[in-house]
Parts: sequence; C-alpha cells; structure tokens
Amino acid sequence: MIRRPPRSTPLYSSAASDVYKRQIATGSGARRKLMVTVYAAALYVDALAPLGRVPVSTIASADIPRRLVLSFRRDVDGNRLKEGMRDGFDLVWKGKPGPELADDLDLFQSWMAGGIRSGQTIELTYLPGEGLYTTVAGVAHPAITRPDIARGIWHAWLGVEPISGKLKRGLVRFLVEP
Repeated sequence: MIRRPPRSTPLYSSAASDVYKRQIATGSGARRKLMVTVYAAALYVDALAPLGRVPVSTIASADIPRRLVLSFRRDVDGNRLKEGMRDGFDLVWKGKPGPELADDLDLFQSWMAGGIRSGQTIELTYLPGEGLYTTVAGVAHPAITRPDIARGIWHAWLGVEPISGKLKRGLVRFLVEP
C-alpha cells in the first residue's frame, strides 16, 4: 500500500499526483549503527519508469520519479543527523562538492537541524521537472530544483559506495538485474 502524503506535504502538479499513485516499492531495509536500528527505509519508483538493464544504477542516476522514506526507530539529534547526511555526501562527492552544489546541500542539511524523534519520518521525493521535495518530521520544505542534489542523495544509499551495503541490497531486493 502506498501512503498518501501528509497534509504538510507540498501540493504537487497533477502529473506528479498521477506518478505518486503509480509508485511501487523496490525494497526496504534498516540502517543499523553499533547494533542499534536507527531507521527503516523504503524505496519507491514510478511503475512506468524505464529502469533498463541495470535498474539500481538507473534509480540512482536517471531523471525518474522516486521516493525514499526513512522511518526513525530512535531519537537522533540534529547534529548527528546532519553529520550522517554529510558522511553520505562525502562518499558521493569524495569530500567537498563543487561550489554550485554547496548552497543547496547546506540548505538541505539545515532542515535536519531540529533532529528527529522515534516514530517520525524523513521523506525524499524527486519529481523530474520539479525537483527534490523533502519532508522532515511532518514539516514540508520547498523543492530543491538542482537534479545533481537528488542524484547525489540517491547515490548515498544506492551508489557504488553506499552508506550501508546491506541497506542498499534491501532497498532494491524486489528488482531483478541480469
């Protein structure tokens, strides 16, 4: 079952609403740190998206609708949340991203400053032509329109060097690669 966005989620275009209804789960998994589950994650893509012969790479890189929901199982303060995001970005951009991306990444990380409580979610929804919509603990933020940011974020979970190989395998376990 696909959840409807909470009331605080920004209104998408009607085309995006159709995409939202067509989303299918590609898998789920848990992020563990020191044997403690920090969050459970579920990945969704548009059922009509052309995933090609290498679907994991396509989901991470292509300009297709996709959504990642992180459901937190424990409280995480703002500094640790931002640090975790920064660690993921470091894996993708091998240190500092270019100056053209830095402002958008800083903005994205600022939305994590308040931390998150057990039971709350972070929802990342990318819609081609619109951008990356982010909802943190029920608070919707404006779309980041730079596609490189969305690609970088998805590469943190699905790239060659993901934040967790086990989580990556879980997020794409319903996909079949040749």
